[in-house]
Amino acid sequence: MKKLVVCILSCMMIFLLVGCDKQVTLNTEENDLIAEYIAGVMLKYSFSDKWNYEKAVSRVDSYKPKNPASTMGGGATTNNTTPTQSPTSANTPTGASTEEVIEELSSALGIGGLDIQYKTYSVGERYPTEEYAISVPAGEGYKVLALEFELTNHSDSAINLDTYNKGVVFRLALGERAFTQYASMLKNDLVFLKDISVNAGSTYTAVVLFQIPDSLADSVAGGTLSVYHNNNSIGKVLSL
Repeated sequence: MKKLVVCILSCMMIFLLVGCDKQVTLNTEENDLIAEYIAGVMLKYSFSDKWNYEKAVSRVDSYKPKNPASTMGGGATTNNTTPTQSPTSANTPTGASTEEVIEELSSALGIGGLDIQYKTYSVGERYPTEEYAISVPAGEGYKVLALEFELTNHSDSAINLDTYNKGVVFRLALGERAFTQYASMLKNDLVFLKDISVNAGSTYTAVVLFQIPDSLADSVAGGTLSVYHNNNSIGKVLSL
């Protein structure tokens, strides 16, 4: 539909310029302005990046554990909307060792040739915090919790990262509350990596984001991070 609108608009512009009055003559500057206007309209309706983002958000929002009673409630959020969460007394499923969980996580993400290691976390008003970087801001009354992971390539050749749309979702338990990861447009979002190449012997830093209430900003230590693949629990990734 949007392509049709652009096509009709372009035809109308051409008709107005050459069809109504054959005596109209445009100079170079006027031609450039018209071309820029049409290009802007076409860009406005292209939405290629927005489509990818909305598709990613839809995948996170549609996450539902097959056995809700065995996991802690949470809510995925997008952009600057207020995160939601619900308390429960149940514990996140455990059983597999951390090494086994990381190995299964690597397989689920399609990056089996890389070593995944937790690096650190930060809590703040936005992430990343560099002055001119594209960042994710905290919602009102919330803080952005960023968990960073190092992906190291120990092989002899470059490895391409494409974790987008693999059905992997992280959940963070803080006390009696839990949160589903925050869908972001960051280039290094661990579950939305695309067109990233890690050279042999190199390390790439990826991140998993959460929006947590201000009241929990000082209570992150002791939280547990779990991972799910296609709605099935893989297990606990780490304890903060």
